Amino acid sequence: GGDVDTFAVEPHDRGAVPDAVLLVPQRGLALEVAAWAAQGRDPTAPASAADFAPLALGDPGQPVLARLPGIPSSSTPVLLRVKAASGEGSYRVVALGPGADSGNAVLGQLRGLQADERVDDALLLAAGFAHLEPSSPARAEVLRLAARLLESPPVKKKGASPGGPTP
Repeated sequence: GGDVDTFAVEPHDRGAVPDAVLLVPQRGLALEVAAWAAQGRDPTAPASAADFAPLALGDPGQPVLARLPGIPSSSTPVLLRVKAASGEGSYRVVALGPGADSGNAVLGQLRGLQADERVDDALLLAAGFAHLEPSSPARAEVLRLAARLLESPPVKKKGASPGGPTP
């Protein structure tokens, strides 16, 4: 039921093998992610909805970063089923691994979250990436950007006061 998207996570053409997945939803959209890994199964058999195991559940607007349940290959990808747990909107999906390309993708997502004034979500993403991909060459830059986000003053909107915007 509902709007369900399915993705196949496979290695990149240049040999980079993803071991995690990142989903960045719009504000207000909570995502539920389930995974199906072909390891130990017949990869030619169709995957039914019952074969997907819960992988992650995010709060509204919260980035979801999760380790994949298996190592994908071009012949046996990891399938992801994504649906809205609540809210509506769009989201971005990025397969990540320890390589530099993944770090650059995370840096791009962090900058996008910063531009959208979603510093808490950006910090959550930076901490999760640093934990899941400790050998990434971009780990230090991701943490430096997170530190700059922490040090920057909170954004004050015009007319805002402790009680909310002025009429």
